[in-house]
Amino acid sequence: MVVNLDRTMKELVRKGTELRQVNEELLKEISVHKQTEEALRKSEEALRLLTITDSLTGLYNRRYFHGLAEIEISRSIRYS
Repeated sequence: MVVNLDRTMKELVRKGTELRQVNEELLKEISVHKQTEEALRKSEEALRLLTITDSLTGLYNRRYFHGLAEIEISRSIRYS
């Protein structure tokens, strides 16, 4: 019986060590994922700005104006 308990304790310690290692790996992967997600968010914002602004003047372009105009016309129709 004592031998079984000793064996079980050793197995529990080994499993605990394995779990800690797996947790550390998961935390590293989560950290990398968050960094990648933030970089993607920044690049998406940069691309969005490139699509709605003129590269020479930095002013909003016609595409942005038309999109904004559609939103405002819809709002004016909705609220009379």
